[in-house]
Amino acid sequence: MKILLVDIGNTTADFRIWDKSKNSLTKIIRPETTDTKWRRSTVLSKYFKDNKIEFEKIVYVSVVPEWNDILRAFGANMKVEIFNLRSDFEIEKELFEVDDINKLGADFIANFYGALDKHNIETGAIISMGTASTIAIIENKKFKGAIICPGLKKSLNALISSAVLLQNNTYEKSNKAYGKNTIDAINVGAYNAHYLMLKSMINNLNLKTAIFTGGNSIDFKEDIEKDGFVFDEELIFNGLIKFNK
Repeated sequence: MKILLVDIGNTTADFRIWDKSKNSLTKIIRPETTDTKWRRSTVLSKYFKDNKIEFEKIVYVSVVPEWNDILRAFGANMKVEIFNLRSDFEIEKELFEVDDINKLGADFIANFYGALDKHNIETGAIISMGTASTIAIIENKKFKGAIICPGLKKSLNALISSAVLLQNNTYEKSNKAYGKNTIDAINVGAYNAHYLMLKSMINNLNLKTAIFTGGNSIDFKEDIEKDGFVFDEELIFNGLIKFNK
């Protein structure tokens, strides 16, 4: 069986095929969530049909309500069943020690189940570096709470958006300790310092185990593994897979 797994985040819509018989995950497309071209079920249907990409059902997690209708129309066009993590699967509420699980982001839930199922996490942190950088605190296999920080790219854009001379430059993770020019200084402050902030939060929580995921975590894969943490770019999809084994 092939299942189309979809992660709708605030920045991108990530489509991947999970082949259940081979337990393999294949990347398909990842347009920006706000891209008007892809915010149409007919365009999605045409892409999958033209490229002969077949699947038997759709399972998705979304933090963007508008995309729920798009995906359900897409499922209808493709004549397959479609399932939403939050509303169509049984979530074990006793595992979430939060004020109101109905107000907890679906991405937190998917990442939590992915960490339990794939990494057997008992106590530690799940750090997702996306539009926001989030830290989920896990204790004795229960979701205890979370910390939400402005994301790396959002913080960087907020810094340079009000300074015209800073906008037409490329910014990236730096191998320098500090900058001797403005670009290098921003690279260290926006990229390197963001990861160090997250690492400091983990240490402040006295947690030894941490799993990093999310689009921006890829830039820090080497640092994450060097620091003894786990890098898992597919974590949220493993959470979806857990409900379909």
